[in-house]
Order: sequence, then structure tokens, then C-alpha cells
Amino acid sequence: MEKKKNHTTAGSDRPKDICVPTQDAESFQGRTIKLSIDESTDTEIPQVLFRTDPYTIDLSGEIFDVVNAYVTWLYIRKLAVLEGTPLDVFEYLADAFVFGERIVDIEFKNDVMDSIIVQATGARDGKIHLPGSSSMNRIFSGTVGGSPPRRLMVDFFVDGVHDADGFWEHDVDLYSEEVLRDMLKGMREKRRLADRCPWKNDCANYHEEEVVESAAVEASDSSSEST
Repeated sequence: MEKKKNHTTAGSDRPKDICVPTQDAESFQGRTIKLSIDESTDTEIPQVLFRTDPYTIDLSGEIFDVVNAYVTWLYIRKLAVLEGTPLDVFEYLADAFVFGERIVDIEFKNDVMDSIIVQATGARDGKIHLPGSSSMNRIFSGTVGGSPPRRLMVDFFVDGVHDADGFWEHDVDLYSEEVLRDMLKGMREKRRLADRCPWKNDCANYHEEEVVESAAVEASDSSSEST
């Protein structure tokens, strides 16, 4: 079981904004250990961050930019984020969280979660942004049922969809079955807190309004005036 840690700013429940542009992230020197990410890509990480074993750490299949961002975070607790659209940033943060899940770094995962929330609440540009199908699918494919990131994705959909125009309508068919299932469960749970069976007390809400043709109305008015 993961140990709960306080990862918010001291004296506040607001999420930390730790994202910085990649070009602003510091580079670090000193004796390094090679990280092998795939057959053609290696990167170096300061040896002091790991044990003294001189061996290569195999991270085959991991995303190079995410690994580099993690190295930066280890040093300065800032998350280097590539430039792009809000959806691009969400996809990047989703990949970062899944990486943190695989290496079991709870503090890193919590910081990434904060960054996702900061991005969604418009704290950076004043606009509401929500993850799209690609980001949500990545989160769900790399985490277990009931985990915090999955709950956050569902809450975004259930409580925040009305704040982001077209956030899900254009790619609703692209969500994975697992995402859609949790969304439906979230909507059902949300409905429990609302008015149950609204049709019992407001049947007029389901009535059609009778539309009177304007010509008929004018004829009726003229007839009334002549009398």
C-alpha cells in the first residue's frame, strides 16, 4: 500500500506548479551512469542519485524525454515540460505518471498529479483545459483500478466536462472501454448525490411546448380588433 504524503505547498491545499520549459531545466555534470532507453538511445544520469554500481540501468521501452525530465526532477524538483498544445502537455504528463508508476516513485507521481491539476484548472493561462482520450487511455493502461490518477480522470469528466467546450465530444469513440466504464460509474455515483427521480416532481420538464404559427396569431388578433 502506498504511504500517503503531503505533496502540496506548505500551508495550502492547492497543487504545486513545478513545470518549467525544457530549455530552462538545468543540466548536471559529474560522474554518470548510463541509462539505456532503447537500442539506439542512451542518456547519462549523475551517479550520486543511485547506488555506486557501475552497471548500465536498462530502461528499454521508456520515453527519452520523460526519463530526462525525471532526472531533472531528481535534482531540482522541477518537471521539464515540452512545448505544445494543452493536449500535448496532458499526454506528456500522463506518460510521466505512468513512468513514475513503473519505477514506484510516489513523490514523483504526486508532483506529476499536481502538474496535471494545475494544467486543468487554468492556473497557467486562465483557461480550462481537460485531458483528451489519448491522455486518459494512457493513464488507464498504465495504472490499476481505483488508483488516484484514474479517479482524477473520472472526476474531470463528471464534474468538469461542462467547463471545457468540446473536451470529449469530438473523440468520444476513441476512449478505451475501461475509461468509458469508469466514466459511467462516476456519473452514476454523482447522480446519487443529486435529486433522485426528478420526473416525479417536475413532469413539465418533459412536456413539449405548443408552437402557434405567427400567421394564425396575427389573424386572431385582427379578428379581435375588428370586433
